[in-house]
Amino acid sequence: LRDRGAGVVIKIEVSGSYLPMNYKYGDTVQGCRMMLQKRCRCSKLHAHEQPPTQNVIEERLIFLCDKLKDDESRRHTDVHMKMPIEGYGFLQFDKYKELDDLGYNTAMPTLSKWLEEDNSATRVAREAINAQKRFAEVPVIAAKPP
Repeated sequence: LRDRGAGVVIKIEVSGSYLPMNYKYGDTVQGCRMMLQKRCRCSKLHAHEQPPTQNVIEERLIFLCDKLKDDESRRHTDVHMKMPIEGYGFLQFDKYKELDDLGYNTAMPTLSKWLEEDNSATRVAREAINAQKRFAEVPVIAAKPP
């Protein structure tokens, strides 16, 4: 992004967890055993024997490309933040306000701490903040009707 004129590059990661899945269902599929355990309910599957759900697989695949480029992209960013969204589903639109507050409360301390540093990116950011404050103080001149 710097080659396109960006003075500050901030990366905010909002993908789910990529912790290893702890599933031990072996390297063979035994459909009869699985079917009997689900239908008879005589012996429940342990949590580590449950294969991942379609939803879990899809959420991980959506962000896989970003995760594979993670180390490279961190070298080209001034600030990298990972939002603590574990426990939220990808399509939980009803949690928008809660996630918005979570993001704000996570980002502000990180950005405040970063702005205290002294480097070229923080100087650019502080100047942009000051310019925005000056712009907000300028009174709006209403157009007079002819």
